[in-house]
Amino acid sequence: MNISIIKSSALLLGCMTVSFAYGSNLVAFGENCLVKETRLNKAKIRLEQLSSNEEIKRIKANQSKDDLEYYQNKLAEIDATLTECAETTPNSAYCHQNRRKYNELTHIIQAKLDAVEARSNSIDSNSRYEINKINFSEKHAEFIALCRDSNTHYAFIQDSSAYMAVCQNEDNKHTVTCSLF
Repeated sequence: MNISIIKSSALLLGCMTVSFAYGSNLVAFGENCLVKETRLNKAKIRLEQLSSNEEIKRIKANQSKDDLEYYQNKLAEIDATLTECAETTPNSAYCHQNRRKYNELTHIIQAKLDAVEARSNSIDSNSRYEINKINFSEKHAEFIALCRDSNTHYAFIQDSSAYMAVCQNEDNKHTVTCSLF
């Protein structure tokens, strides 16, 4: 009878050890998922900021194009006036004033063109945003597959001790890692 008790005790102890080890693995799994989720949330915030920055750049670029068109139209008007001045009174104060405006607008237009060219020659940040967005989507899908839609996640949710060890914090209870769906 003692051998039977010893065997039963050893088997029970072995099962408890395996259960404890499995529970520890589930805690580590949950903690790792929380770390990944936190990183993804921070990346999402940075991606949203980058998106806002891209929108601001797009608005500024459109404004620059509108400004450039406005100045080019004004320059065309003054050019017509200068042609008329050359035929009538080239040395009048009116003609000198229009030549000065023409020169100022020429400099402004050149500065605007240089700025537009510099922007177009710089690294295409919109492409960088799109690449970051794709990378984020891939990482998020991997996270969801592992930390929400996996058998290990289901086992983690079902193991009350592992769940409590990781999700006892009120903020953690509202995470993807600590929720069933």
